[in-house]
Amino acid sequence: MNWSALRLPRPLESAGSAEKIREALAASTILLWQEGNLRVPLLHMSEPLAEALQRARLQRRIRFGFEDIAGRLAAEKKGIDSLRQKMTSQEQNRVSRLLLFSGDGAQRLYRHIGQILIEHRRRLLGCRLDTDSKT
Repeated sequence: MNWSALRLPRPLESAGSAEKIREALAASTILLWQEGNLRVPLLHMSEPLAEALQRARLQRRIRFGFEDIAGRLAAEKKGIDSLRQKMTSQEQNRVSRLLLFSGDGAQRLYRHIGQILIEHRRRLLGCRLDTDSKT
């Protein structure tokens, strides 16, 4: 993936932090699963990241559970596709969702994550956290 071309949410772009985020995402990537060919950013669990995740959780901006997340993304995609058909101009794709996952899942889970990332690639960014699922 060309991380320098990744379009982030407008507030990040206008605040001037988008380039730093792109650099951080590109700095460390890992294969989604051993036999796969999809690379994702590997994020190191830092105190600022943990605090940001805690804030997002308190604001109910985080969902847990793969099936719930996949269902929500599919419903949103249906609405977005319908809206795009009605629009005359084609707006550029922009990341609006993050899929964060740990590194201790089964290969089958990572294959499913890969399918979701490919299906929703226009607006979904997947990142692996260097932590286990209990953290």
